[in-house]
Amino acid sequence: MKQQELEFLLHSDIEPKRINCNYFRFSPGNVVDYSTRGRERNIIHFMLRGKRGYIYHGKRQVFEEYTVVFIPDGTNYVTRAEESCEGVTLLFSLQPELLEGIPRTVYQIRTYTKSEIETKFFDLYHLCNTMPTQRLRQKILALEILYAFLWELMTPASTTRLIAPALAYIAEHYKENCPVAQYARVCNLSESYFRKKFLETTGMSPIAYRNRLRFHEARRLYQSGHTMSAIAEKIGFCDENYLSRLYKRVYQKSLKDDSRFI
Repeated sequence: MKQQELEFLLHSDIEPKRINCNYFRFSPGNVVDYSTRGRERNIIHFMLRGKRGYIYHGKRQVFEEYTVVFIPDGTNYVTRAEESCEGVTLLFSLQPELLEGIPRTVYQIRTYTKSEIETKFFDLYHLCNTMPTQRLRQKILALEILYAFLWELMTPASTTRLIAPALAYIAEHYKENCPVAQYARVCNLSESYFRKKFLETTGMSPIAYRNRLRFHEARRLYQSGHTMSAIAEKIGFCDENYLSRLYKRVYQKSLKDDSRFI
């Protein structure tokens, strides 16, 4: 049912000037009440840590870390931090006519591809807060987050379960230069079939997925004052020049230019 309800997002367009991305932290017991006035913009929450409860339509749900939550403009609800929680929020506007038929409720999905979702949110946060003139890139990333959200919702659970062991393994061992065949063995699949299902589920190859996790760690290390050579060694690249070239190829800017982060 929710898949059908949210299919309108596939036909939606986002106004670049109306994209915003914020980092949030809430203390235990913090309450935000939209029960009377309702939401004023569409919102997608990425819950990075902690637990947050939502009360809507007479029911209550508690969402934990690595849950993605979509709440349409006009939804009436109350949200409360069950414990210290934090994450990233994407705010955006859609054409009003596209929202007319969508039920105003809280849509949630817990995703296996949490590391990729995390990277996209933090990339967008960084872009909105350090390079506000790059509206087109903001729009592209916002659409990628929407696509990832819908892809998880519409991808059969059986397909996602097939590669779930590899996603967990890569998240644990992303600094190691493991061959794709090793990831396939973790899932008890042939390498060719594993590659096909991995691409279908995540939208990228296993190596590209692993590199995204490495890049996220590279930004964190750069912020901590590590040198490029030290970063390259820590995250599994052969040398700093290769890391720099690959990073710029993916993000169209250097790691140094991308250094201002949360």
